[in-house]
Amino acid sequence: MKKFLQRVVLVAVAMATAQVAVAESWRINNDTSKGAHFVDINAAMASELVKDGDVLYLDPGCVLTTAQTISKAVTVIGTGWDFSDKPYAYAQISGGVQVNAPAKLLSLYVTNTVYVNVDNIVIERCRVDGDIFNNKKGKISYLQVLSSYFYRVRGGYYTSDELYYATISNCIISNGYSDSYGLLNLNNATILNNAIVLKGSSGNCVSGTENSVLKNNIIMNIYGSRFNLIESGCSGNTFINNCLSADSSTAYASANVCMNTKDASTAFLNNGAVGGAAYQLCEGSPAIGAGEGGIDCGPYAKGSLYPFVTYGMPKHIPYFTEAAVPAQPTDGKVKVSLKIVNQND
Repeated sequence: MKKFLQRVVLVAVAMATAQVAVAESWRINNDTSKGAHFVDINAAMASELVKDGDVLYLDPGCVLTTAQTISKAVTVIGTGWDFSDKPYAYAQISGGVQVNAPAKLLSLYVTNTVYVNVDNIVIERCRVDGDIFNNKKGKISYLQVLSSYFYRVRGGYYTSDELYYATISNCIISNGYSDSYGLLNLNNATILNNAIVLKGSSGNCVSGTENSVLKNNIIMNIYGSRFNLIESGCSGNTFINNCLSADSSTAYASANVCMNTKDASTAFLNNGAVGGAAYQLCEGSPAIGAGEGGIDCGPYAKGSLYPFVTYGMPKHIPYFTEAAVPAQPTDGKVKVSLKIVNQND
């Protein structure tokens, strides 16, 4: 049955490939019995067959345990993450990712840090259990992080390592680091419709960030008495229509909503939901309708640019949600029942 389901996934990938004009598509799986083109991203990058503009698909169940380096301007597509109700496993990268070319990372699950080293990188619908980190030791421009779930965006160790003109939109930024930060060392960034929820004993939601626009976000520092500490070492930022845990550390414009609480359940679901689902708005949330033009604050807001998708499923790629394969044939035939849907959200 597992081999049959694997073939179904490959057919779905082939269907999706037809939507990418000209580019070649390649499968990646560390399990050599699956017959993928490459065992990992590193092998694909080392191959002369893989060119800029190509698409790399991580098979369901693929687990890459060593550090991966993307050195060509490719698109790398995973399976999504945090789902347990699908008849196949999600792909996972646990060794960290170095991005050395203007690549696109879509629907990947990375249980380590993503290091950005060049301009014009797109990270969309990914989960990163670590930082998205400027590793260049200098300025990087035009990073886009969209509809993703991660610990923090960090513009390097020093202010000279800033991320310039980044767009951070419809993301969940949450971590429990003791030196907790959500956004660190950004300049001229556009920060829209995110949930920035920090739990550490020191640090601030936004730090070392300048000349940036923060709009329609939910920003909470929920560690004890630190809930009123939103910014640190910042200047020239514009806060518009955000929903804040408190506003005593900075005189924010009256268009923002002050919740005056460190209790995240005031804004978000508190029903045992895990992962991204926990950051949907609860009934009566002060973030409802508090955004510009009356839209909701936070990553799930309808009418925002890139509404968050709970499981990070890649858009326009078919996948199956149910599979029934009988153990024995009937009249010499195996009658298989599949439910296949297309992720259009």
